[in-house]
Amino acid sequence: MHASANTIYFTVFTPTFNRGYTLHRVYESLCTQTYRDFEWLIIDDGSIDSTSELVREWQAENRFPIRFYFQENQGKHIAWNRAADLARGEYFLCADSDDEFVPETLQQFMTCLESIPGNERHRSFGVAALCKNRSGQIVGEEFPRHISDSDFIELYFKYKIRGEKWYCGRTEIYRVSRFSEEFTGSYLPEGTLWFRIAKKYKVRLLNEPLRIYHSETESTCNSRTYPRNASGMRSLSLMFLCDFMDHWRTSRPVFLLHVTTYLRSCFHLGIPILEQIRDLNNLPAKILWFLMLPKGFALYLHDSLVNHRSTTVE
Repeated sequence: MHASANTIYFTVFTPTFNRGYTLHRVYESLCTQTYRDFEWLIIDDGSIDSTSELVREWQAENRFPIRFYFQENQGKHIAWNRAADLARGEYFLCADSDDEFVPETLQQFMTCLESIPGNERHRSFGVAALCKNRSGQIVGEEFPRHISDSDFIELYFKYKIRGEKWYCGRTEIYRVSRFSEEFTGSYLPEGTLWFRIAKKYKVRLLNEPLRIYHSETESTCNSRTYPRNASGMRSLSLMFLCDFMDHWRTSRPVFLLHVTTYLRSCFHLGIPILEQIRDLNNLPAKILWFLMLPKGFALYLHDSLVNHRSTTVE
C-alpha cells in the first residue's frame, strides 16, 4: 500500500475564501509534520484578500510542494470536487483554512492506513480521527473502543457519535463519490457525502485527537445566514428523511430536527407544498412533515423577520 516512486502518499487539500488571516495555521502545521510525503493543494474560492500573496511567499520558501488554484466563488463543495480531480496523492485529507493539527498527524494516518489488512482494503474508505478544541478537550464523543472499523451510518445511528471528526480517505473514492453540483454558493453539509460513502465502504477508527478545531465561521443555521444556505441544508435533511427513516425508532430527535430543517429550507426556496410532500418518498416522512409544518413555517417567518430588520438597519 506504500505509494510508488511517482505517487505522493497524501494530498492535503484546503478550500479557502478570504481567510488569509488564519491560513498560516495550516501552513505552520504542515511545516512541522514528521511524515513528509505530501503535497498541499489550495483551492481559493474567490478570495479578494491577501491569500494569493501569502501562498506565493510560502511557495518561495519551498518547504514542501504547494499547488494553488483560483476559482470564482462557488462554494466549498465545488472546490472539494475540483481538488479531488487535481490531487496527486493516494490519500486525500481536507484541512480547513482555519485548522491546525499536531506534528504526528500524517504519520499516524499513514500508520493506521497501513494496518488495514490487504484483503480488506478494497472495501475500506480510509481513516477517521478525533478533533480537539483549543483547550485540548475532545470535540464530541470518542469512537467505541471495542471496534476497529465501522461506517458513518453505524457510528451515527447505532453508537450515537456526534461532534466534529476528521477523515482521510482514498482519493479514487472521492473522485467517484462526489458532492452534488446542482447548486453553487450555498453551504452543502459534508454529511451528504459521508453517508453516501458509508453505503459502500468501512472506515478504520483512530481514537486520537489529531486536528485542533477552531470554530470561527458564522453558523450556517442562524436566522441571518440561513436563507443563503437553504439549498444545502435541504439536501442533507431530504437525504435523512428519504434514506434513513428505518432508524426513526432509535433517533427520533434527529428526524424531528431534519423534517423541521427541510420545511424551513423549502419555504425559503419557494418550493410549493405539494412538491415538498412529493419529494418525500415514504409515508412516515410525510406524516412527520405534516406534524412539524407549523414549526418549520414559524422558523422561516422568524428568519425573514430577522433579515428584514437587518436590511432596514443597514
